[in-house]
Parts: sequence; C-alpha cells; structure tokens
Amino acid sequence: MFEIGSISKVFTGILLADEIGRGRCRLDDTMKGYLPKSVSVPTGSQITLAHLATHTAGYPREPANLPREPETSYSPADLYTYLASFSFPPGQSPGVAYDYSNVGMGLLGHLIALHEGTDLDRLLYERVAKPLGMESTRVRATPGMASRMASGYDADGPPAPAHRESVLDGAGAISSSARDMLRFMRANLHPDGSEVGKAIALAQQPLHDTDEQEERIGLGWHLDAQDRLFHNGQTGGFHSYLALDRKREVGVVVLTNVASLVMDGFARAVMARLTGEQYTFELPKTVPQPISVLQRYVGRYQVAPGDALEITLKEGVLMGRSSGDSARRLDPESASEFHFRNAPMIRVSFPAKDGEDVSGLVLHFGPKDIPCKRLP
Repeated sequence: MFEIGSISKVFTGILLADEIGRGRCRLDDTMKGYLPKSVSVPTGSQITLAHLATHTAGYPREPANLPREPETSYSPADLYTYLASFSFPPGQSPGVAYDYSNVGMGLLGHLIALHEGTDLDRLLYERVAKPLGMESTRVRATPGMASRMASGYDADGPPAPAHRESVLDGAGAISSSARDMLRFMRANLHPDGSEVGKAIALAQQPLHDTDEQEERIGLGWHLDAQDRLFHNGQTGGFHSYLALDRKREVGVVVLTNVASLVMDGFARAVMARLTGEQYTFELPKTVPQPISVLQRYVGRYQVAPGDALEITLKEGVLMGRSSGDSARRLDPESASEFHFRNAPMIRVSFPAKDGEDVSGLVLHFGPKDIPCKRLP
C-alpha cells in the first residue's frame, strides 16, 4: 500500500463527473449552493465547480491557515474560516488563470460529500473504487490495508509521518496498491458504458489551458501536447506518477515510499521506452558552498499573501520550508542557485551580488518565476 498523493485529484474529478452523469450537479453550479447556509463565503457566488476542478478558482496552492505540524488535522471549521477571509488579488477573477490549488480540489471533494450527505471515503469507494474492483483503494485505509502500508520516508532519509486526515482529503489523501492502480489505468484506457465508465470518459475531456505550453486540464486529469493523460502525487513520505497514452494503449504507474519528484523523470523515461520516443533525464549537479555563503540566505521570503518560504541552515545544509510543509533540503548548483533535493525541477535563485544585502529570492516552479521579497 502506498499513499498516492495528488493522483487523488483524478478520483475526485471522476466523482464530480459521476455526479454530473447522475443529474446531481452541473459544472456551472456555484460553490455557494453546496456550502452550509451558516457559512459566509464572499466569493462563493463567483466560483463554480468547474473552476475548482480545473484549478482556475483563484485559490492558492495551500490555505494560509494550514497547520505547520504534520500531525495536526485541518477541519471544516478551519476551511470555512479561510474561505470567509479570502479575497481575490486586484484584477483577478475566477475562470481565467490556471493556478494549481490543493485548496480548490480539496474543497470540491468536501462539497460533493456534503451534497450527498456522506463522507468522501465512502463516496469515492462506492462510486469509483468498488465498481472498478479496486478493493485496496481508500481515503481511510481499512485495518487490513493499513497492515500492508509501506513505511514512508522523506527524500533526505528520515521516516515521514502518515498523511493527516483533513477536510481537503479530495486533493491528496487516497492510498492504493500497484495492482489497483493498474486496474484504474485499464479502466481509463478503455472506459466502458457503465456509470463509472461514463464518468471516466467525461473527466478526460480537456476544459482549460494550464500554465504549461500546449498542456490542458480536464476534471483532475492533465493532458500534454500528445493528448496523453497524466498526474503525479506526493505526500510527506511517498511519491507517485500515472500517465496514459490512449492512442498507443500504454501506460505507466510508479509508486514509491520516498517523497521525491525524481520519480517523475523515471516514469517519463519508462513511458518514452514504451512509446519509442527519446527522453533523457539527468539530475542537476551539486556544487558544495562554504557556510559563509549559505548563511546569507537564511530568512523568510513571501511567496504569496499568507504563504512564506522559510530558509534555515541546519548542520551545514540549507533547508527550505513553505507554509504547511516540512523542511526540505536545498542543494547548491552554484553560490546563488539551488534546487530542492526531493524536487530538482523546483529551483531557488538569489539575485543579490557579493557584498549586497539579500533582499529576496526567485522561486522557479515549472514555467513560473516567482519573485519573493525577504520578510523582516
């Protein structure tokens, strides 16, 4: 058993598609109609279920009030407090820009469960996992599943705590097995005429562009320039990757009990081998730096309102910790360029020259370059 992280979003997208197929909701329904009447959300009448499913609602990656301690849960009351305080930045409105958000997809799963008067674990199992014969796929593992759970590890080696229960479980809380994920792969390669098969087919339809060139998103699934479906996932101690090429009828699933995005490169290399394409994946080189250089960068840097990246120095190693996450090792490529060891494609650069005060950094996340001002 492995935690599959954000591949859970694909299941939540299929669950939304199933609700649509049953006539229980529509993509253009606003989230306001699915929240308890006692909850006040200023943006509730502007954000639709489609916005939540396609990461275009305008919510950030994580809520500003997400607990930093991994063992602390995040409750519906916590989520409602955050939603009540959220406002769009100037000039921003939902449905325009893609911005990957655990808030949005987690909220979507919560709203669907509320609408059906049940919990997300039971709903996902009854509507998606059980019809596909996936008896080892749940939001909350059964005792038998828990006994088969692999021990998760941080990319730097230490054991990692299990994923905490949260109102945002629809964004990344499912655990599964390789056998079940292969069943899921086959069902997505060949959707049948059953209720879940129709939901799978609907979830695969592209609805919006992402921030990657020639990439689109459906209900949870991402689609690349070759029309392949894919999604990865990561928790504190696990990483996963799932990709399907429907034209060639091949797919790959990688599950590992180490939290490292390096596995994405491995999975893409496997897919390239299956499809006869060329793909080279190389890890960036590490160039050790003196302590005097590393010490300059210690501090807190604002990524977004309510979200900061904290840079610390521990035993001669630079560590980066964002809001609601554990500290991750930053390996130097030069005196001013670093990458996260568990995610080498996510890089940090410090534009300050020698002798200058470090007033900020730039977070390079995919095609995005995010300037982050140093906080007092």
